[in-house]
Amino acid sequence: AALAPGYRSGVEVDGHLDRPSIAWALSVSSVGQTQPLGSSSSSELRATGRVVWRPWLDETGAERSLLHLGISLSYEFSGTGSLEYRARPESFLAHYLVNTGEISGNAGTLGAELAWRRGPLTVQGELLQTFVDGGDLGTLVFGGVYAQASWALTGEIRPYDARRGRFLRIEPAHPFAPLQGQWGALVLSGRASWLDLSDGAVRGGRMLAISVGPTWTLNRWVRVQAGYVFASTNGRPGAGTAHIAQARLELTF
Repeated sequence: AALAPGYRSGVEVDGHLDRPSIAWALSVSSVGQTQPLGSSSSSELRATGRVVWRPWLDETGAERSLLHLGISLSYEFSGTGSLEYRARPESFLAHYLVNTGEISGNAGTLGAELAWRRGPLTVQGELLQTFVDGGDLGTLVFGGVYAQASWALTGEIRPYDARRGRFLRIEPAHPFAPLQGQWGALVLSGRASWLDLSDGAVRGGRMLAISVGPTWTLNRWVRVQAGYVFASTNGRPGAGTAHIAQARLELTF
């Protein structure tokens, strides 16, 4: 997530076609605030374009199969601000383990997405490559990739928003009601990611993170997550490994 836009304020225009099955979006956003997710740049403006194509999308069959392919391109205008990319090891409880520090310049990011769904199994991944015009530092290249898979042990199929080309939160087919023998939805997920924030004179470090854990959704308002994360960093001072066990209770109103 270090190279992604994260939560920003801005405007977006989007649309979709049914045949061929394509979704697109164009946005311009402010990135002048510190974010817990995504790029931590204090840039003036980010422009982003994204296109998603579904070679197949079946929302009526028993398996509700889906293949999602996407590309994105964004450009950060730093103006009087600066660029900065940093990441935690898949946990808000942890410190930032890799960090480029502040860099003067502008940057472009190219992304590629792939997702496949068949019944209760979903597999997805994304590759991001950022090219920074760092002035005296020259052209810097940072990159990241992740792959993850999730399996709904209780049989739910992860919903998908075709208009915006994104997956939605699972809702249990049988909400939690123990007196009726209903226990909600249980999903087991695993994820691996690699991030490289070192190039040229910038030694932001490299990080491998692997996480696994269940998510128990009781109903549309309550879910519980637990997991284990292993992270390994190198290429910067203080490099080493981390082991994290964490749990989260989420309430939606």
